[in-house]
Amino acid sequence: MKLSKIALAAVLVASSSAALAADGWSWSDVSINYLNWTKATEDKSNPPNAVFGAKKDFVYLEIEGGMGGAWGDLYGFFDIENPTNNTNNASDNRADRRQALKIVGRYNLTKIGDIPLMAYAHVYDFVDNGFNDQNRVLGFATDIKSGKFTISPWIGVHQESKTGVGVMSNGGMAGFNMMYPFEVSGQSFLLFQWHEMEFGRKNEFLAFGNNLASKDYSENKTGQNGAIGINWNLTKQIVPSLTYRYAKNKLGIAGYESAWIFTTRYNF
Repeated sequence: MKLSKIALAAVLVASSSAALAADGWSWSDVSINYLNWTKATEDKSNPPNAVFGAKKDFVYLEIEGGMGGAWGDLYGFFDIENPTNNTNNASDNRADRRQALKIVGRYNLTKIGDIPLMAYAHVYDFVDNGFNDQNRVLGFATDIKSGKFTISPWIGVHQESKTGVGVMSNGGMAGFNMMYPFEVSGQSFLLFQWHEMEFGRKNEFLAFGNNLASKDYSENKTGQNGAIGINWNLTKQIVPSLTYRYAKNKLGIAGYESAWIFTTRYNF
């Protein structure tokens, strides 16, 4: 997928389209982010301990947005990692300019009591110097609320398209998004978390950069991927945040990985 097409899709998702949001809401923001991998993660993922999946700290720019109404909701983001670099850095491929896109849609089907049942779909696409990995999920979702606390779980079947592997079903995926707004000394904050779990994955997708020699992928059938953080609503427009990023048997490496993300966001 070409950069221009991905960027266009992200802008369309982030824009406040009157046609889709006439009966509801819309929002969008841009941010600059610095992701700092922990030393343990870098040691595990970099040579000589791994042949791919190497990690290096990086800056990324993000445009993000969503809209919703009685019909359901739509969310998306578009990231450019190492935005000032070339797409191919022969001396250090960890510094390649990369891009990521995610679009999530939920459509209201019915209610069971006070709990909504929604059709759910998401597409995540990652591109790095000729390498492409795309995850597609189709399933169901809901929202569960208690006071200010909201959790939005989902589950679905998973199809994956990956360079060197091809396109095929790859088990299932489940996850949730959580948020809890609160105040401290008159300041507004938001605690948030997102989490994804892949299960029943096929062996074709389980070769990680640090386990190629073993050929035993039985412990890697399940993967975890997520983040938990706090936004500080300094003003209506300016939002700094701190996020703990984590993964297990994901991002090209078997085992646990983690990083800290420092963000400054501007809300439109």
